[in-house]
Amino acid sequence: MRIIRNDGFNVYLSGYFNVPSVLEDGFVIGYIAHSQGWVGRGEGTKRKLKMATEGIKGKSKAIWDARTHEIWVDVAVEQVRAGNRNGTHLSKEGWKLFTENFNKATNRDYDRKQLKNHWDVVKKEWQLWDALLRGETGLGWDMERQTIDAPNEWWVTKLQKYPEAAKYCVKGLDHAFKLDELFCDVTGLGHLHLV
Repeated sequence: MRIIRNDGFNVYLSGYFNVPSVLEDGFVIGYIAHSQGWVGRGEGTKRKLKMATEGIKGKSKAIWDARTHEIWVDVAVEQVRAGNRNGTHLSKEGWKLFTENFNKATNRDYDRKQLKNHWDVVKKEWQLWDALLRGETGLGWDMERQTIDAPNEWWVTKLQKYPEAAKYCVKGLDHAFKLDELFCDVTGLGHLHLV
C-alpha cells in the first residue's frame, strides 16, 4: 500500500490492502480488501471509512463480517421456523420478512439478491462441512478450535476427497448447528428435493 496524496483532510491510498469498513467509537466492525480508495477524517464520535464499495447501479457491496453473518443466520433460522420455506429456499413472503428483519437488525440496506447470494455461499460451505461428518462416528470435538477432533489419518483421507475442507482442520464452520436447521432437512437428489 502506498499513499498517493494527503491533502490534510483525506488520505488517498493505492495498492492492495485490508482496511476497516467502519470504525465506531474505536471498534473495528469489519475489513474489506481494496485496491484503491480514500480515507476521510470527520468530526464526532463516529468515524466512517469510505472505500470503493459501490456496486452496480449504486448499490453498496454486501460485507459479511462475523457479527453480520451471525445475524443473517439467526434471521434465516427464524424464517425457517416460521414455516416460510418452500423447497430449498424461502418463500416469497419469507424473503420479504427476512430482508426487512435483517436490515432492521443490522441497520443495512441489503436487497433480496444480496441475501440470496449469501444463502448460496453459506449452503455450499455447510454442504462441505456436512460431507466431512456424514456417516462418521467416534469423532471428538476440539472446544478451543471449535472443530472436529480426529486423528491425522482421518484428516488425510478426508482431505484427499474434499481438499477445499482443509480450512476446517484449523477452525470449524461457524454456527454449524444452526445451519443444520437451515439446510439439513433439504437434501438434493438430482432433480428431486426431500423436504
